[in-house]
Amino acid sequence: MSPRALFILCLLTFAARGALAGTCVGGPTPGTTCFTDAQCGKACAGGPTPGTRCILDSECGRACGGGPTSGQVCSSDTECGRACLGGSAKPGTTCTVDSDCGSVCLGGALPGTTCTYAAQCGMACNGGPSAGNACSFDSQCPGGACATGVCAAGSCIAAACDNIGACSNIGRCSG
Repeated sequence: MSPRALFILCLLTFAARGALAGTCVGGPTPGTTCFTDAQCGKACAGGPTPGTRCILDSECGRACGGGPTSGQVCSSDTECGRACLGGSAKPGTTCTVDSDCGSVCLGGALPGTTCTYAAQCGMACNGGPSAGNACSFDSQCPGGACATGVCAAGSCIAAACDNIGACSNIGRCSG
């Protein structure tokens, strides 16, 4: 083969390679030039460090999946703490026992207010054109009924160390 033909062949080969090249989308190396998905690398999906470059699942770790320390690195459930669900406490408030979470009125004349027993929630029409209006008797609620609100207690729920990361081929070679 002549030097000129070899030169033209080399030019065509490099031009074809460039024409087939793509760009990494997602994964740990977005925007880099690639020819295959494998060149875009593996990254952690889930766990405390999503998107971090990895080779093995064990590099991605575990994180608290909820509670007062959601997303924190953990190795056991006890590291994630306990948090209120429902009640008068702000969601996610750290707690030790259910009573730390308080109670709140559901329905009645005073929905959403703090309570210790149902009578504190008052009575309101349930159904009919007077729905939601305060009442004392069913006769005040045409087409509905006069109902007492419920004083619902919150719960102190233990969070879990259940956000387990996995090393995954999440990058794609596009183009």
